[in-house]
Amino acid sequence: RIRPVAESRAMTAFVERLPGGSCALDLSGRITFITPAAAGLVAADRSALLGALPWEALPWMDVPHVEDRYRAALVTRRPQVFTVLRPPDTWLTFELYPDSSGISVRILPGRADDGAPEPPSAPATGPGRATVLYHLMHLAATLTEAVGVQDVVDQTADQLLPALDAQAMVLMTADDGRLRIVGHRGYDAAVVDRFDAAPLSPDIPAVRPLTTGEPDFFASFAEMEAAYPGTVHEDGMSAWALLPLI
Repeated sequence: RIRPVAESRAMTAFVERLPGGSCALDLSGRITFITPAAAGLVAADRSALLGALPWEALPWMDVPHVEDRYRAALVTRRPQVFTVLRPPDTWLTFELYPDSSGISVRILPGRADDGAPEPPSAPATGPGRATVLYHLMHLAATLTEAVGVQDVVDQTADQLLPALDAQAMVLMTADDGRLRIVGHRGYDAAVVDRFDAAPLSPDIPAVRPLTTGEPDFFASFAEMEAAYPGTVHEDGMSAWALLPLI
């Protein structure tokens, strides 16, 4: 019988003998395992990569065609391949092998003509596309396992707040002509409680999206005040998105 230590060493040796490098992502998208060869190929410190999201630790991976392949792996649970440029001039091919527990990744030297588009001349600002996509895809998957309203609130807040770099969220509904607060995260309870059971007055910003099904966006309090005169700036936020849920 092979002892556990010997088996572990044999497994490590097996992985390290494979060409290229290997790593694994958990269900939250973070790197749980990476070989020294893989760290060398992406030119990053192995200890810094463990526990990190790849597209945050390696900004050159935060590009649309990587997003497309990553999305396909999450949705279809089938292997995907993409090639991306590691600046300044090193092309790498990534092979994704997903299942219900995470994604195994193989990294190999690639070529510029392997189907990858040229990278943009300047990085985009704000949360990266792949970061936002991951949170939304993970939210869609976890909501299928929600067993109650509080699960929906918690899972939505866990995914959307970091994805959108937001500070707070409140989930509301209409019931018998009144506004009902279903759950919230990041807001002062006293502010939220003041609106719970309030009549569905057109003076309340949340009421229009609830009754019409159309979203509202306010980039500043001045914009909100112009649309809803008399509104008090009591939540301390600087921008708002009011999104109807179907």
